[in-house]
Amino acid sequence: MPNIGNYKLQELIGKGSFGQVYKGIHKETNELVAVKLERKKETNTSKLFEEAEFLKNLKKNLNCPYVPGVLRIGTSQKWNYMIMDYLGPSLEEL
Repeated sequence: MPNIGNYKLQELIGKGSFGQVYKGIHKETNELVAVKLERKKETNTSKLFEEAEFLKNLKKNLNCPYVPGVLRIGTSQKWNYMIMDYLGPSLEEL
């Protein structure tokens, strides 16, 4: 399982048309987070970065507790990533 910066990825908790979402944990603080990964492409387009901006605007304008806060977005050698608040089990898990 890959690490993203200070975050260790644990289990896959979801996937969609352009990425996978993992439960992650901060290596020093043990804070649980959700980490969404999108494979980097040769083009500079990223659905993940568009989604991050959408979530930030939604959270800012609605302050809805069911919208995860975006803690960090970035890139590694292979991945575009978004670190988000972990809101708990999915509806599917419940």
